[in-house]
Amino acid sequence: MKVALVHDFLNTYGGAERLLYSIHQIYPEAPIFTTIHNPSKLPDFSPNHLVIPSKTYSTGFVRRFSKPFTFLLPLVFEQLDLSEYDLIISSTAGFAKGIVTRSDQLHICYCHTPPRFLYKYEGESNRRMVWYYAPFVSVLDSYFRIWDEFAASRVDLFVANSQNTARRIKKYYRREAEVIYPPVNIESQKILERDPQDFYLLVSRLSAYKHVEIAIEAANKTGKKLTIVGTGPEEERLKALSGPTVTWEGFVTDERLAELYSQAKALIYTVQDEDFGMTPIEAMSYGCPVIGHRSGGLLESIQEYENGMFFDEYTSDGLVKTIGSFDSHTFEPQKAKERAKDFSMDVFKQRFSEFVNTQTHISI
Repeated sequence: MKVALVHDFLNTYGGAERLLYSIHQIYPEAPIFTTIHNPSKLPDFSPNHLVIPSKTYSTGFVRRFSKPFTFLLPLVFEQLDLSEYDLIISSTAGFAKGIVTRSDQLHICYCHTPPRFLYKYEGESNRRMVWYYAPFVSVLDSYFRIWDEFAASRVDLFVANSQNTARRIKKYYRREAEVIYPPVNIESQKILERDPQDFYLLVSRLSAYKHVEIAIEAANKTGKKLTIVGTGPEEERLKALSGPTVTWEGFVTDERLAELYSQAKALIYTVQDEDFGMTPIEAMSYGCPVIGHRSGGLLESIQEYENGMFFDEYTSDGLVKTIGSFDSHTFEPQKAKERAKDFSMDVFKQRFSEFVNTQTHISI
């Protein structure tokens, strides 16, 4: 059986790309079709990975100014020639599910979320709401929603990264989805002794919808030490809000991140209605408890008072209140580590392989 993988973009490295890499480990001979490919941003992918970027979308000019050419993406994915493959697995939070397949081909879509920007969820930045963008964006989004729903109807089987995402798929596409949680590569981690110190940790891409300012404001109000790992479009604005107890680490190596997870009192996670949330699982794998908002995918991973705590009011004051309660509670690192094992690479590979094999009726 010939297998192909399709992914939205390969010009950055995050949870979706780690998931793609995990699927590729199951099907190492499968080529990866995408729009833009930047090998320098993909640490897990070797030169031996066959990545086939779109000729239309990866030309120099379009690649450099890709955002204004988003309207081309439906056409780009529909034009991909996948005729020689029996099984096509798309990994997407955007347009990759729009590939066109024949009736004798099987298209399984691993959906990280329906496109956030199309269904009124916050996105990477707030620029779409600027007055001179908004009218144009509104018209374009209406077209994209029609196309997105039609593209979803061509998918044979949906897999969701959480129950939260499965509910979105049901609401917007009227389709059922199998839930298979994405993996955290616990097996390859350096074992570090838990050594909590007097600081809280935040690890995040600095995007508008992540609302990192909630944690910064909480640190400013309480005088608690907060270490922030990550970069992104909101970095300059967020640094301007930071008080003297906020430390910025920027991009860090895996070794440094492991140290921070092992030493932090807790990970603070400020996303509301998160699709799933892999960073909290990573923190738990080092025995680090998590403080997150009581919503979205975190409800499926955090067990309150076992491996973390929730804040209910989505403000810095709400977070301050929970931090106060957290400081008076004792967490056992082993409970967090045990919870993280439920999301291991081995568990993911077994569940995903079993699901695909059941659908194809053969062992791949």
